[in-house]
Amino acid sequence: MINNSKKPPQLLNSYLKVCFLCLAAATISFLPIIVYNLSKGYDFNYVLDFNNQTIPYNMYMVHCLRSGTTFSWSTDLGSGFLNSFACNGLFSPFFFPLLLLPENAIPWALSIMMIIKFAMAGGGAYLWIRGKVENDDCAILAGLLYAFSGQMIYNVIYYFFLDSFALFPYAMAALDKLLYSEKKGIYWLMVAVYAATNYMFFTETVVFVILYTVCVFVFDKIENIPHRIGLFLLESIGGTCCGAFVLVPSAIYMLSNHRATSHLLGTDILFYPETETYLSIVKGLFLAPDGAGISNLFTSGQLQWSPPTLYIPLIGISGIIAFHYAKSHPTLLKIFYVCLAFAFVPILNSAFLLFNATYYARWFFMPSLILCGVSAQALDSKTVRTNYLKKASAIVLIATACFAVFSILPSENKDNEFRIGVVENQLIYWMTLVISILGAYLFFRIIRSNAETKKQMESLITAALFVSVLCGMGHFLSTYATWYTADEYNAATKDLKENVRAVIPESETKDARYDYFSEEQLINPGLWVRGSCIQSYSSTVASSIADFYNSFYISRSVASSVDPQFYAFRGLLSVKYQIVPKSNNDEWEKAQTQQENDDDGVSIKLKFWQNDSKYAFETVALQGWTQYAETDEYYIYKNDNFVPMGYYYDYYITETQLDGITQHLKANALVKAVLLNESQIDEFSDLVAPISDSELEMLDYDAYKQDCATNANHAVLKFEQTKSGFVAKSDYDSDKLVFFSVPYDGGFSASIDGVAAPFEKVDNGLIAMRVPCGEHQIEFTYHTPGLKEGIAISITGLIVWILYALVCYNKGKKKGKSELQEVNKSPAALE
Repeated sequence: MINNSKKPPQLLNSYLKVCFLCLAAATISFLPIIVYNLSKGYDFNYVLDFNNQTIPYNMYMVHCLRSGTTFSWSTDLGSGFLNSFACNGLFSPFFFPLLLLPENAIPWALSIMMIIKFAMAGGGAYLWIRGKVENDDCAILAGLLYAFSGQMIYNVIYYFFLDSFALFPYAMAALDKLLYSEKKGIYWLMVAVYAATNYMFFTETVVFVILYTVCVFVFDKIENIPHRIGLFLLESIGGTCCGAFVLVPSAIYMLSNHRATSHLLGTDILFYPETETYLSIVKGLFLAPDGAGISNLFTSGQLQWSPPTLYIPLIGISGIIAFHYAKSHPTLLKIFYVCLAFAFVPILNSAFLLFNATYYARWFFMPSLILCGVSAQALDSKTVRTNYLKKASAIVLIATACFAVFSILPSENKDNEFRIGVVENQLIYWMTLVISILGAYLFFRIIRSNAETKKQMESLITAALFVSVLCGMGHFLSTYATWYTADEYNAATKDLKENVRAVIPESETKDARYDYFSEEQLINPGLWVRGSCIQSYSSTVASSIADFYNSFYISRSVASSVDPQFYAFRGLLSVKYQIVPKSNNDEWEKAQTQQENDDDGVSIKLKFWQNDSKYAFETVALQGWTQYAETDEYYIYKNDNFVPMGYYYDYYITETQLDGITQHLKANALVKAVLLNESQIDEFSDLVAPISDSELEMLDYDAYKQDCATNANHAVLKFEQTKSGFVAKSDYDSDKLVFFSVPYDGGFSASIDGVAAPFEKVDNGLIAMRVPCGEHQIEFTYHTPGLKEGIAISITGLIVWILYALVCYNKGKKKGKSELQEVNKSPAALE
């Protein structure tokens, strides 16, 4: 049912009321953390990904846009700027205001913007739900509940996710206007904005919108369905075209990303391998989510970082149960049942991520909105509210209280010692449980009162505000306390940004990379020092970076972290400076210097992608590192075995030869010789010779040191990182195969003296090219693949939308005049 009886001014007033309530509740929820940071004189910070990605990402994105950067050297070993940040809010409407601010103001601006997202989410939910209920207060309550649903609260650590969560209800409101009332043009525009904001959630939402639209046509009485399907397809495709400037480059990137190409097989298609996944979905219907990243009741990593919560404060699933007892099944309820079916069947759940094998429950914000709509309709129906919600609320209260059993079950801890409860943290579990029970109890008491509807709804809105603040504040404080790093984080990042940048001249890092050692946290140091760093935390990097690391059986999923024992990577990847926090300096020395282990030399166990292996290591004892500088928080060491990012090889190694080398020494071999495939061997046989097996037997530190010296002597005259790639100058006495420790990317175009030149992917992910003898200027320029085509499609889509909107407006105007003339001709009008 779509209700259009509400006058626009009254609708606007209620919308602003919801936004204000959500804004106030979110502000109060974050207030303790805000006050703490202010009292310490810190920049605003939270925990985990918010600190390690959100803050440095936004500051860096502003810097890059202001400077015209197209290739991001601070993204791992280097990646295209747009592909690195397109799903991190680069084109989000919540990001653009940051461009007006000075860099140092951005962390605090993020705290304000985060609160605004809660307000926008609540307001959008109100607009969508208002069209489905008669009572305005029901929609106000539901909007508030969506803003503080489990998905919204939990995903604050993933700040960029909230952009899509906040915009989704507006897209749904526009979709309903199109499907039910044939209000044209608005949905087209919302699809475009949504697509540009985050391509990952856009993909998920496309699946949901198709599902929703099919359900509406099947379950609701819609007239002229073929015509409305045509309108839906037209505006969906048109809006997608408008967002093509983001979608096309992102699609090209995602298709080359190994994380996007794994699929479910066997029984995993029908059943989750872990029973706790099903239990977690059930828990998520009744209990607020645990603190972010906290393994409490369910310890699986996939449930820890992507919990399947469908929790909404106060009401929970009371509306669902009430409709069941009333034997009434409105369209929204049926849609929610369909969503539950998708949640419980792995292959259906994976449909929201293009059937990827990785478990993902972040699409649950969509059924959370549906659940809020069902709750509003249950309250809106006098029959359901009066006769069935009381019983339903009692059931939800009892079911919620039953989760206390998990805190008293006899169990054992990791050391096989007896304990009470199967939860890891009783305090956090009980806090979450008590808040959830309190919410269910308040709803039970209020709904059982005999107060008039208006008074009852006012009580429910007040209770919802109270419980929402408790849920938000409890979640944020428990997360903050568990992962507390504010003191260390502020000191570490401030020193990187101010002092480390100051003591290392920019000219010293134009042909080099950083390394960063810390056993406690990964803070994306490259983004703070504005340079390439082999320790990086970003899931959206050039696919060749993952190819490179995975070829060594070093997993590269969401982060790059190369163990210090793999010292040869530092020479291969042109690491010049090692940044070591003073608090970790002892650990770094221990990592570099291992204890003697009888006659076996030095023994250490390293974890590789496919297995754990134990290897005998030589004692390198900080050889090759000289202390360069000291700041407030760091010791900075300089690599005595530094090799610039461009040099030529005399020898090549084959895949067969490399496969025969022990895993932890493969990088040593690549410092000696470049890895070529068969066709490359034929093409470059006049430039490089095959390396002998005897040479590959000398892979100790002394050999590495000599090989680095040789490569440094073979370096190009100059190598300089630029905003769009890099430039180099060479002057060799004969043609050479020059290697660049830069990730291979199809977006690069190369030239020598202004003439286009081919280049190759070597070492399973890096670059090499033939350079003729004599003095030459080499330039690699990055152009985001698909960007030009995407922009052309977007401009076309925008032009078509303008024409479409004008046509619809003129038709509506003519239709209005025609109806007015008919009214004027009627007998009643003549009288």
